[in-house]
Amino acid sequence: MREPQLKSVADSRRLMLTGLSERGPLLLLLHSSARMKLLGNRIAEFDPLAPEVFSRIVCAAQRLIDAEGSHPSELIITALDLD
Repeated sequence: MREPQLKSVADSRRLMLTGLSERGPLLLLLHSSARMKLLGNRIAEFDPLAPEVFSRIVCAAQRLIDAEGSHPSELIITALDLD
């Protein structure tokens, strides 16, 4: 499985992670003030591999946040390969 491909877009208020899974679109909103707090906890409705997928997304997002500093940008996952 490849790492999610992330594209950074300036937005200091929130982190938006979007991607495609085998069962359709996947959208997660993470509040920047809470760093990695999942809003809603609805990912399981979209993907049966939710724990693994979410863990990979969070790890990739955290690396980008750490690289950009304490004010995260909006992150868009442009590709998510689940194979």
